[in-house]
Amino acid sequence: MGALNGNSAANRTAISSSITSLSIAIGATFWIRWTDLNASGSDDGLSVDDFSLTPFTTSSNTITTTTVATSPFVLTCNTSATGNVDFTTTGTFNLGNIFTAELSDAAGSFSSPTAIGTLTGASAEGLNPSGTIPFTIPLGTVPGSLYRIRVVSDDPLTIGTDNGIDLTITNNCTITTGTTSSSSFSVSCATGTSGSIDFTSSSTMLAGNIYTAELSNASGSFAAPVSIGTLSSTANTGSINITIPAATATGAGYLIRVTASDPATVGTSSPSFTINLTGGPCTLTAPYMTSLIYDGCNSACSGGSTEGRSEIIFGNTGGYSVAVNSTNINFIYNTNSNQPLTNGLVNNTVTTANLNTEAGCPGLFLDGFGQTLSPNTSFLVVSQNLCISSLIWSDLCGSGPIYVLYASTIGSTWNDGGNFGNSAGTRNLQTIITSNDGSVHNISYSYTSVSGGDGSYATWTSNGGAQATSGIFNNCRLTPTALPTGLLTFKGQIINGQSLLSWQTNSEQNNDYFTIAHSTTGYDFEVIGQVQGAGNSSTLNDYQLIHSRPAQGINYYKLTSTDFDGTTYTKGIVSLLFNSNGCYFDAQTSEIKFNERSDYRIFSMDGKLLGEVMNESSLTFNQQGIVLIQDLRTGLTERLFVP
Repeated sequence: MGALNGNSAANRTAISSSITSLSIAIGATFWIRWTDLNASGSDDGLSVDDFSLTPFTTSSNTITTTTVATSPFVLTCNTSATGNVDFTTTGTFNLGNIFTAELSDAAGSFSSPTAIGTLTGASAEGLNPSGTIPFTIPLGTVPGSLYRIRVVSDDPLTIGTDNGIDLTITNNCTITTGTTSSSSFSVSCATGTSGSIDFTSSSTMLAGNIYTAELSNASGSFAAPVSIGTLSSTANTGSINITIPAATATGAGYLIRVTASDPATVGTSSPSFTINLTGGPCTLTAPYMTSLIYDGCNSACSGGSTEGRSEIIFGNTGGYSVAVNSTNINFIYNTNSNQPLTNGLVNNTVTTANLNTEAGCPGLFLDGFGQTLSPNTSFLVVSQNLCISSLIWSDLCGSGPIYVLYASTIGSTWNDGGNFGNSAGTRNLQTIITSNDGSVHNISYSYTSVSGGDGSYATWTSNGGAQATSGIFNNCRLTPTALPTGLLTFKGQIINGQSLLSWQTNSEQNNDYFTIAHSTTGYDFEVIGQVQGAGNSSTLNDYQLIHSRPAQGINYYKLTSTDFDGTTYTKGIVSLLFNSNGCYFDAQTSEIKFNERSDYRIFSMDGKLLGEVMNESSLTFNQQGIVLIQDLRTGLTERLFVP
C-alpha cells in the first residue's frame, strides 16, 4: 500500500483535450466523468485537481445587437415594461434556431442574464438573418441606469454584442423602509421583545393589502426572512409593530424590510441594528401539531364524499422558522399504512380570499405556499378543495395571522373522501418538520375517537404523545381552542376615558401571575399591574385590568405570564388610540362624526365590515357596541363606543 505525492512534478500530468461537433444549449446541465481503463487491481488511484472547462465555437457566425426601443423603461406595481431590440447577423443559422434577447444586471454584467424575449421561425434561420425581437422587462426588476441588452442564438451557439448604450429602468412601485424604533434589542430563550418600523410607499395599494415587516439573518441576508409584524392598510405611510422572536441569535448586522401583498412589492432595507440574546444556548419548542379535526363536517359541498374536505390539521412553528414546501413539512397518518398527507402543497389564493370573506375579518388567513413562517406562527393544513361553507370561521378573528397550507389531492396525499378514523379506537400520526436551521423535528401523536359526530377534534401539547383534550366543535363552529396557545383572546377597549384590558385562557400550566405593561412608543414598557393566574387549569378563565390614565395618542399594552419558577412568556401586544378630539357618536342624528373629511371603514370588534364612506365627515349608523374606525388615508384606527 502506498500513495504518490502530488506535490512532486514527476507525479503530475497535465492533460488537455478538445471536444468538437458538440452543441450544448444555454442553461443546460451536463456531467464530466473519468474512467480508469487499467483498474485490474485495487492499487490504482486517481486524483483530479485544477479542472477547467473552456467553451468555444468553431462557427464564424456573428450577431450584432443594434437599436433598443425605447429607454427609459418604466415599471409600475402591476404593469411590466415592453420594448424591441434589433439585430443583424453573419453566417448560416440552422433550422429551428432561436434568437433570444438577454438583459444584463443593473451593473451591465451578463454573468447571469435574464431572457426577456425570443424570435423563432423562418426569420431566425438561414443565411445572415436579421430582425426585431419584442421583449418584456419583468415586474420587480431593480431600478438602474447601466443596463444592456444582447442577442444570442442556440444553433449554432453564438453570443452577440450588447447594444452599446446604457439603458435606464425605473420602478414606480417602491417601499422605503425606515429606521427601527431602537438600534439594539434584547431577547432571551423564552421571551422576545417588541418595537416598531416605519415605512413609506409610492405604490397604489389595493383593498386587503397587508404590509409585512421581515427580519433578515444576523448577516443581513433575506434568503429566508422571518415575518415579525403585519399591518393591514392601503395607506402610503405607516408604522408596523414588530416582535423580535425569542431565542434570536446575537448579531449586529440585522436588517428589516417591509413588503406588500397587493400589489406584491419588496421594499428597501432598514439600517442595520443589533440583537442580543441572553441565557443561550436555547432549547426551543419544536414545530408541532396543535390539534386535529378528525371527523369532518360533511356538508352539501359537491364532489361526492366530502369528509376530507373539512378535516383540518392545526399546527404551530414553535421556536423555529420554517420554509413552506413539501420537503420541509411532512404530516403522516400512521394508522392507514403511513399515509403521507402533505406530499404535495399547492397555492390557492382564491380560496384564501374566500376564507377571509367567510370569516368576516380581512387579513386573518394568508396563503402559506412558498412562504417562510416565523417562530410561533399558527398554520392550517387543509385540502386544496377545502369546503369553506362546512365550517363557521368567525370566532378565529383576532387570532391571526394564520397561514393556510393546501395539500394536494393528487397521488397518495390528501384524500377528499376522508383521511382519519372517527370510529372508536386509537389512531396515530406523526410530524417530521425541517426548520430553516436544518434541524429535523420528529413528533408522534395519538388520539382516541369520541365517536361524537361532525366536528370532533383532539388537541396536543408541544410534546405530542396522547391527546391533551378532545371535544366537538358544536355546529362546526371553530374556536381558538384549536390554536396552540392557552391564551384565547387579548383585547383592549377605551371606555369612559379608560383602557379596559381583557384576556381569556383555556388552559394554564404552573402559571403564577399575569403582568400588563404600558408604552407610548411600542418598545419602552413599564409595568402597570399584575393579575393572579390560575396555576394549573384546563377550564376557561377570564381576566381584566383597567388602566385609568391612558396617554393621548397610541397606547401599547403588553401581556406576559410568569410561571412559579420565574419563567416569563410574552402573550401578546394590543394598541389603543386615545384621542379626546377624535370621532364621536351623535345620538340626536344617529351619526358617527369624524374629526375631518376622509375615507373611513367601520368594523365590529371581530373584524366584520359594518359601513364605509368616501370623502365624508359623518356616517349614519344604527348599531350598538364598540366599533373600530379606520381612516383609509392615514391608516390610523380608533375605537368608539356607540350606546
